[in-house]
Amino acid sequence: MVSPDKIKHFVIVRFFPYQRSTFPHDVLDVDFLSKQLPLTKNILSSLENQTNKNFELVFLINEKCFSESRYGFVFSALRDSSALPIKFIKSNEKARLIKEASKDYDFVIQSRMDFDDFVFKDAIADTQSKVIECNQILAYGYCKGYRYVLGELYPNFSTFGGKGPYAVLASLICDSAFASKFPDVSVYQFPHDNLRPTLKNFLEKKGISFSENMFQLNTKTIAYIYFKHEFSQQLLCTNKV
Repeated sequence: MVSPDKIKHFVIVRFFPYQRSTFPHDVLDVDFLSKQLPLTKNILSSLENQTNKNFELVFLINEKCFSESRYGFVFSALRDSSALPIKFIKSNEKARLIKEASKDYDFVIQSRMDFDDFVFKDAIADTQSKVIECNQILAYGYCKGYRYVLGELYPNFSTFGGKGPYAVLASLICDSAFASKFPDVSVYQFPHDNLRPTLKNFLEKKGISFSENMFQLNTKTIAYIYFKHEFSQQLLCTNKV
């Protein structure tokens, strides 16, 4: 077993860090952002309920929110909504976090999660338990849960043809040597529903042989509620989130 002190785990959450061309709402509109903030209680309550709280919650925020005072409510609302400490960064600052963590920890984990989704209480503990199976890099995620769509709850399961998990706490687990060498590798750069092929392609371009041990899907645990509502980018964009 690896000591928790040897693991740095970032849960990285996008809160409209950029504008999708196919998204019909202005993500920098103050009224729009105000309507989205209550939905962050979904992820915040899930993470507050984790049996293992050895993680750092990081929100990726649009860079304009850092420079214009009218967006100050975004930061204060998120801080006031949770007892968890929250770090706010711009998208281009993430590599620095990974690089610095690789100096002090044996493993660096990046987990992605949308701000309006739920995850089961042992998700952080389960993900961190996989570090013992990590040789350079291990992609890990969940395939079984529920979909909440406009007020209705449905059982949900897919491995996307064996290519990936759902995005709810999909993770890249890296040893410190890999994280130090490739700090700009992001859990968001690999589409969750096509994770295995894109990860394999990325590694081979870097001269690293892909092994099936670098990719693992959890198909048994009922792990998440994938939350869709009237503003969901998954529903409104032609591009998948």
